[in-house]
Amino acid sequence: MNKIRLIVLSLFIVAIVSCALVRALFAQPGSETDPVVSVSYLDSVLGFDPVTIEGGEELAVPSGRGLILLDGACKIEPPASGNFKIVNVTTGEITGESTEMAIGNLYIAVAENRKSSVFKIKAWRSSTVAVPPNSGGKG
Repeated sequence: MNKIRLIVLSLFIVAIVSCALVRALFAQPGSETDPVVSVSYLDSVLGFDPVTIEGGEELAVPSGRGLILLDGACKIEPPASGNFKIVNVTTGEITGESTEMAIGNLYIAVAENRKSSVFKIKAWRSSTVAVPPNSGGKG
């Protein structure tokens, strides 16, 4: 009798595992059951545009805009005066000083007077930064 229970239990476990594997094999990426975040999805939702900054160039970005360093080496420089914060949303770090950007991290630079404050992104070498459309210009 114990042998029969063991066989039935084993078959039941095999059936459950088989069903889960079949479901996983036929799941489509990007569906409601298996969401995938891709660059094209982020572009369509967040609307970030890649901007290339050559070494020694600057990119002016208004306060409150998000920034992602895609490639290269850059630093966020705050406005010359005023109350401001640079937030690394990815790590949760908040600072009131110039910040070296880490590749792939999302930054938001915010100043007390958002309308007139402009942050500078300074590149040491050719770099690509993702910024919202019409965020600013090279300087």
